Amino acid sequence: MEKRIKIQKMEKHFVAEHTIMNKITGFLLFVFPITLLFIDFKYSAVVACAVATFAAIQEGYVIKSKRKIDAGCPKGKEMGER
Repeated sequence: MEKRIKIQKMEKHFVAEHTIMNKITGFLLFVFPITLLFIDFKYSAVVACAVATFAAIQEGYVIKSKRKIDAGCPKGKEMGER
């Protein structure tokens, strides 16, 4: 929590990049209850938590390096590049 506050002070506003990994994490969390019908909880939870952890690390890196990534851009391109 302290890091989030530090980043907010550094950026002067709330920063939440909506990267592709964040979108995938959101989708996995949306379908998670459905997967419990045919996949054991411990396997579903491990996959969802691993993807969410990777997305959080990636978002921290993007914010820390001050790169602005647009999820709709081709791989490796930053927002505003052509």
